[in-house]
Amino acid sequence: RDSYLQAGGHVRIWTSTLSALADSMIYNRATQDDLYEFIWLYGNPFIWTDDVQLTGDTVKVVMKDGRMDSLFIWGNAFIAQEDSITTRINQVRGKNLVSVVQKDSVRTFRISPNAEAVYFTAKDDNSPDGVLMASGDEIHMRFKGKSLQTLVFSTDVQGTRYPETALPSEMNLDGLQWEPTQRPVKGQLMGKFLFWIP
Repeated sequence: RDSYLQAGGHVRIWTSTLSALADSMIYNRATQDDLYEFIWLYGNPFIWTDDVQLTGDTVKVVMKDGRMDSLFIWGNAFIAQEDSITTRINQVRGKNLVSVVQKDSVRTFRISPNAEAVYFTAKDDNSPDGVLMASGDEIHMRFKGKSLQTLVFSTDVQGTRYPETALPSEMNLDGLQWEPTQRPVKGQLMGKFLFWIP
């Protein structure tokens, strides 16, 4: 049986695979051959999955069997992730984003058009080794668990790699909103907030 829910006013969501907050939300569950859940988020939405934070104008999350299957962002798509070595923020932005979750915790992200990235690098001994600042029409990213496996730019690629000894004074992309303390957790939501997906 299909289910539908609409909510507004500081909506917070927690599941085993993602957390989210937004000004308003539409939730729809459609039972056909498989069970799919669709979550639409509006009003400065934030999504967290593993240690990656995503923001944008409008977000659509597709859940399958209780786990995130895919994610779409339309307008001002932004990915942010804290670098585990330097605690600086790796950043990717573009107009739109499509993310697909594959088995074995593999996630792919495609950001386009007008994609930009700020990505911090490390040496073999895990010491900081500078930053790559680049842009292109499209960026493809592939994560396995929390680890970034590949970062590929395509079409009209431009970029500069700065060594650790010559980092630019400004390394944040326009639109960065780094808010890890706002991430909803299960214990805070139980019995207190409006919407929870078991």
